[in-house]
Amino acid sequence: YKQINWNPNITKLLWKEIVKLKINMQLQVLNMFEKTNKELLESYILEVEDNDITNREGLAAKVYFFSLFGQEFNRKEQSVINDLLNYGYSIILSCFNREIVQAGYLTQLGIFHRGKTNSFNLSCDFMEPFRPIIDVLAFISVNHKEPIKEMRKILTKKVIINNERRYIDDAIRIFVSIMLRILNG
Repeated sequence: YKQINWNPNITKLLWKEIVKLKINMQLQVLNMFEKTNKELLESYILEVEDNDITNREGLAAKVYFFSLFGQEFNRKEQSVINDLLNYGYSIILSCFNREIVQAGYLTQLGIFHRGKTNSFNLSCDFMEPFRPIIDVLAFISVNHKEPIKEMRKILTKKVIINNERRYIDDAIRIFVSIMLRILNG
């Protein structure tokens, strides 16, 4: 019931913050691997508007993926990199699904994603800042010629959330809890 009545002004503002967080994470990945176009991503962070109406997320993603994987990279083509990304994203997505459902919410009702055939709109919204973690593992896997080895270790990796190093599973639980508290006022 609460989910259907979330304040649209809050959802638009929250989506803006999620996009800014995602682009910031992408920026950190480019810094980690000493890649180019960091200044452009920094400018996109400053330009994100409520509900990302100017699509800074999409622009940043294009620049980011070209910088990380090369100008020939296409997210829609069949490739080892895309297979790794899809595999990793699906693991993260399932963790978000579990946390959202355990908290008593529907994964279908998103704040930005609204696809009628997507049963995981809210999970797709919340997972955006976590995608660059998978990108790092894919980059390492491809460059070390051990494609699946790193991806299998996804949930054993630690990230910093609330100034603490936590396993990704714990970070997802904390992040979902924070997002739901914000949405519920």
